[in-house]
Amino acid sequence: MKPARLLSVLLEKAGAAIGPAYNLFREPRIARRVCELLDAREDAYTLELFPNHLAPECHDDLCRTYPLILHQRKLIDSYISLMKTDSQRWSGVNTTGYRVRICPESFVSYCRSISGYYMRSLQAANDPVQPCAAPTHVQPRRCVINYEDWCDHPNHAQGGRVHQLLEQQGFSHVFQKPEAARSSDALNRQDQASDWAHKVTNAAEMIEALEQRSLQGLLGARPLEIPALGLPLQP
Repeated sequence: MKPARLLSVLLEKAGAAIGPAYNLFREPRIARRVCELLDAREDAYTLELFPNHLAPECHDDLCRTYPLILHQRKLIDSYISLMKTDSQRWSGVNTTGYRVRICPESFVSYCRSISGYYMRSLQAANDPVQPCAAPTHVQPRRCVINYEDWCDHPNHAQGGRVHQLLEQQGFSHVFQKPEAARSSDALNRQDQASDWAHKVTNAAEMIEALEQRSLQGLLGARPLEIPALGLPLQP
């Protein structure tokens, strides 16, 4: 069994005994040691981080130490997706016909939280632990790609588009250009609606509530764009 797969199996078994596997990584020493072990191998690995998966100090340490890819999606779409998931546990089910009612205040709080998470990650990446002295080739510290820049491509072209986006920012080595598309690599949308307003029951209420606070720009914004809209990251 490959080391990375073995590690995953061990974490799953430990998680079954003490809780979600990612809780192990909340301990900074464990997360750091796992990354050091993977870093010692010649293969390229990526660690997918989500808010609250790691202790803040551990998260910041990893962002300062390793190159960072920030993958962001429009906040209204990610928020609605989260609301659908929380209301019912969907798994591989088409949810297009299922609409939810969303709360304007909750959405604004979500925007603050996720934007703060992205901004903190970006700030840590811009403050590396050990900057190289006069390197012959400077490896980019971070890059940003948008979900919307690749998700609407045909399934067979999505992998190539992601590679292209990463290549443009010097990260092509992280995700090799696929030789042929596999069904497991494709994005199979659970919600086929293209407009967020078609995913909820109270779109007009949302628009009106945000316009009253001059925050209607949140409806089209991604996490790293929030500060430009004048929304404080702290309530």
